[in-house]
Amino acid sequence: MKNNIRYICLILSGIILFGFGNNAFAFQEEDLIAPRLSLGYFKDSQNGPHLRVKARVRAKRGYDDLANLKVNVYQIGEEDMLLGDITTGMDGVAIFKLDEGVFNRADSSGLITAEIRIEDQKGYEDSSADVEFSALQIEISFAVEDSVGYVTAKLTNPVTGEAVSEEDINFYVRRSFRPLTIGDDFYTTDEEGIAKVEIPSDIPAGFDGKLTVGIFMDDHYLFGTIREEQEIEYGPIPTLDQAYFERTMWGTRDKTPLWLLIFPNLIILGVWGVLLYLAYKLYIISKIKN
Repeated sequence: MKNNIRYICLILSGIILFGFGNNAFAFQEEDLIAPRLSLGYFKDSQNGPHLRVKARVRAKRGYDDLANLKVNVYQIGEEDMLLGDITTGMDGVAIFKLDEGVFNRADSSGLITAEIRIEDQKGYEDSSADVEFSALQIEISFAVEDSVGYVTAKLTNPVTGEAVSEEDINFYVRRSFRPLTIGDDFYTTDEEGIAKVEIPSDIPAGFDGKLTVGIFMDDHYLFGTIREEQEIEYGPIPTLDQAYFERTMWGTRDKTPLWLLIFPNLIILGVWGVLLYLAYKLYIISKIKN
């Protein structure tokens, strides 16, 4: 009888432990974070051609950024090639710079496919995102015609050598706080891949006589987001107002007019002098009474 009770207890214990293990495993599966990945192609003068990764996770109110998340970067082809890995920052963003080898492995039309993957990371579900893009070559040239400055942009496919026509681009001039659009909102390239804009003559250059002009293409379905810039010598050179270094009422504290420093201090010294003189007289009077 005792043996039967012992066997029954062992069986019940096994059932309980098995059920608890399954529940724990299910809980761990449910606790995995499901990242939301986005991938885009960018090219600018600072980072060159690069991929921009954004990692987020669904929260109670919108999305939260995923920091310190390792992402593998692949180039997709006949055989997937691992290009490297990157880790997202506190804003959930990471930048992966592309070398010339990536573009050399493009297909006959110049198309490149890149993919990012989260693979076998503890606490995260496997996830991926991909983007297709093509290299774009932008040649910026400057010329003066009849005392008027013009900037010309020529767009070509570096793989096929063909002109990129019927594409919208923006021209801008770099300013201190944000780029200043020049001309119309956008210009469309012609059959030769060329677009041209006049530079307003009233836009001042820097103190070195140089002006930075640029071409901008925003979130194109094939070429991504591209920003190309070039320095040119054009525009009136600003002159520094020497009145800034003079002593004026509207100047900084160290440029206060001398008369404004002298007279108020003389008035203050005069008031304190009178008060000290009266105090001295009162002291003399008190001595005489004693």
